[in-house]
Amino acid sequence: MKIPAVFSLVNPAGKFSCGKFILPKMKSIFGISRQARLNPFGFKRSALRVNFASQNLDMCYAIPAKVREIKRRYAVVEYFGQQRRVRRDLLQFEVGDYVYVQAGMAIRKIPKPQAESILSTWGALFEKLKKQDEAIVSEPYSRNALSEKFAGLLDKINNGSGLSGPDYLYLLNGLNDGESAVFANTANKIRHNYLSNSCCIHGIIEISNFCRRDCLYCGIRKSNKKLTRYRMNMDEIGRAVDYAVNKRGFKVLVLQGGEDTFFTKKKVLKIIEGIRSKYGVLIFLSLGERGESDYQSFYDAGARGVLLRFETSNPAIYSRLKPDSSLENRIALIKSLRRMGYLVATGFLIGLPGEENKDIVNNIFLTKKLKPEMYSFGPLIPHKHTSLAGEEAVSLGKALRVISLARLIDKKARILVTTAFEVLGEGAKEKALCAGANSLMINATPGKYRGLYDIYPSPGLRDKSTEAQIADTLKLVYRLGRAPTDIGTN
Repeated sequence: MKIPAVFSLVNPAGKFSCGKFILPKMKSIFGISRQARLNPFGFKRSALRVNFASQNLDMCYAIPAKVREIKRRYAVVEYFGQQRRVRRDLLQFEVGDYVYVQAGMAIRKIPKPQAESILSTWGALFEKLKKQDEAIVSEPYSRNALSEKFAGLLDKINNGSGLSGPDYLYLLNGLNDGESAVFANTANKIRHNYLSNSCCIHGIIEISNFCRRDCLYCGIRKSNKKLTRYRMNMDEIGRAVDYAVNKRGFKVLVLQGGEDTFFTKKKVLKIIEGIRSKYGVLIFLSLGERGESDYQSFYDAGARGVLLRFETSNPAIYSRLKPDSSLENRIALIKSLRRMGYLVATGFLIGLPGEENKDIVNNIFLTKKLKPEMYSFGPLIPHKHTSLAGEEAVSLGKALRVISLARLIDKKARILVTTAFEVLGEGAKEKALCAGANSLMINATPGKYRGLYDIYPSPGLRDKSTEAQIADTLKLVYRLGRAPTDIGTN
């Protein structure tokens, strides 16, 4: 299938960061102005500016949708003239009702007056954000600044021609800084063409840093005796969820922890059932490998998502770094979870010792083959209390090219910007969104525990409050023209 033209609509900024680069200091709430600016290459560019800095929106992680039609397990919903098919197995509703949708699943009804008020506020804002996103991805570039090889690959991408294995390897490791920026913007244009300006924003609560596994790269491995361990009790989990949902408006929560044997099947069921009885929120579990019967029970209780990475598609690397686990079993479990009906987020680590670029390409294709709801991959950040303490972290440039390549290979994918990216350099989250990613997570773990979930070193990042993270994230997504319209693409 021929994809929309992309190569003529991007810009090779030398040190690219699409939002910061295009957008100067913000002014009015809804005012739009055009300003000619010069980029580092000296090309004039016209940038659409929208400022939402003083716009206070309580419902900032989803937009209500109106139910237009019901078909057995699915419903057709509409917002701002766009219709989508969504799953309805978590919620009972009728035609004409308003609902919140996350990951293609209706999760909560909302009263009509409240929904119409929110939509009235969002109406003008939504169009402004779409124009902002369009302006960012519609910047021209000069082919004269590109190598013949890279220009030829852009032609292939534009024409919908298939790329070869050597082509993928070249895109990972053969580009200079300017070409990497063009590649990132090309991927960002693909994201825009296939997913518009939708941006998923999820919350994560890290309930325990105990783990029975001894993965060589992980800071909470059982052999790390220098880590202060913690485990949230049921009341603490309940209060954290209530704060995240009722005070901060999250519609999706990821409950994450090490493989902690304290949290038995019975205890996890109690947590899920407690949340589902009180809150219209989509529950993702990130608790590691458990038996299929456990996960089936969790699904029956109301959990609908699982975050479980395979880490690497290379069996030799996997067995060396995860000596008490099996890649074959891991992949089998991920496939089983999808068959159960779970929304699966999966992916890999970038920069593992012994990894080659061909492994990264294979990792992306394996992720696509597993048909996940979301791609979750991030850079290896060596931890001083692990066996990989002496390894070097992957460069930010390389990590961004992996995001762009994943977008090129799987055009409709939801690609998460993991918090590990922020360790690689200033503005990394923004650069990742501008390289083709479109999903974010905010840490809603209680402050007294947040710094103890030490899977990788993250100086200063875990000190930031949930409120500050939300404020920074909203400024970022609005500046880039992204809207929290997580309603699914099918």
